[in-house]
Amino acid sequence: MLCSLGCGREAIKIGKSGRGWCELSPNKCPAKRERDSSKKKGINPWDGREHPRGAAGKNPWNKGLTKDSSNLVKSSSEKRSQSMKGKNKGKTASEETRQKMSESKHRLYLAGWDLICGRCKKISYESKAGIVKLDGSWELLVAKYLDYLDLTWVRNYKRFEYINLNEKNSTYRPDFWVEEWNSYLEVKGYETDLDRCKWRQFPEPLLVWRKDKIEEIKKILDESLPRVQIPPLLP
Repeated sequence: MLCSLGCGREAIKIGKSGRGWCELSPNKCPAKRERDSSKKKGINPWDGREHPRGAAGKNPWNKGLTKDSSNLVKSSSEKRSQSMKGKNKGKTASEETRQKMSESKHRLYLAGWDLICGRCKKISYESKAGIVKLDGSWELLVAKYLDYLDLTWVRNYKRFEYINLNEKNSTYRPDFWVEEWNSYLEVKGYETDLDRCKWRQFPEPLLVWRKDKIEEIKKILDESLPRVQIPPLLP
């Protein structure tokens, strides 16, 4: 039996289809390798003509399109896109639906919905307060420091309403609640007018720890100084 791939050599392996090959792998047949090489050069191996789409396996299918047919494909794609957009064109949520969505979002905020905080990375920390999610390395340092002082604290999820700089209702949520100090605690890096607006209207005791306090905490934790009760810095 001769090789079914057309090289003229004797077949040494018979496949399940009953076809035979001159090598253990059909890809090693000289005739097949020559045809594959012709395809890569953009030549039809059966009639010697130039491959209509260029070198096989290198050019995407649409490279062989003429200018007119290319525009036709583009036009068809745009029509489909416009058709999908047209299905929802002119459709807006009713006033009742928008009101329900607003109320639902407001309830989530008041319940302490934990949003991603700017560019800060969310960090999991296991403490006396349990496993908490903290916003960035500064909050992590403060949490470790509160544990270092053996204080009773929790990650705060309670929100307080206030009037923002645009004279609209908004909510504010401090970072921690410390039982022994009977106070909320805010960790603040860059302070803005909006922050000061929140703090002026805050109805409960509030401590704000800025960069200088964070540096002090870092030094204490790094040097493992004896545990002492250090008064918090006031806003």
